[in-house]
Amino acid sequence: MIPARSKDLAPAPAGPPQIQDCGATRTRAELPRAMRKELATFARKLKRDHGALFATDPIYRERAGQFLTALLPPKPRRRGRPGRPDVTTAIRLLRQFRRQYTDERPTQRWKRIYPQAIPGYGAMTDIEQNDARQQLRERVRWRQRATKKQRLPTIPKASVRENP
Repeated sequence: MIPARSKDLAPAPAGPPQIQDCGATRTRAELPRAMRKELATFARKLKRDHGALFATDPIYRERAGQFLTALLPPKPRRRGRPGRPDVTTAIRLLRQFRRQYTDERPTQRWKRIYPQAIPGYGAMTDIEQNDARQQLRERVRWRQRATKKQRLPTIPKASVRENP
């Protein structure tokens, strides 16, 4: 049984609907008119082109919505630790200098990279520069080795032949 609304209750608040979320109240976001029109046009095109597929199984409608959601920002962060900007810069410059200076030795290429990749390189003492250079080259090597391991396909054990 639903109680009748008495006159001593406060009237319903005017304005956009409110959403209760973990104790915090926030306003429901309304889509801009232009976006609603574009989404409606897109939905009509999907219905026209793939309506039979959506009619066969309602899961396709759900999957289409999930796929669209996955393509829109904000995107989740990539897995793992964030990359170091100095290592990323060094790898990019290393590739660039390999193409640009094909006849140079690797030590000469690295001499070009250090001032650009290591922040404050010019203001460091010789010992600090030496440490920074070693760390940078080591980190570049680690990152390259890690990406190489990810790319290499594993050989199934069944295909490996043993000598009798």
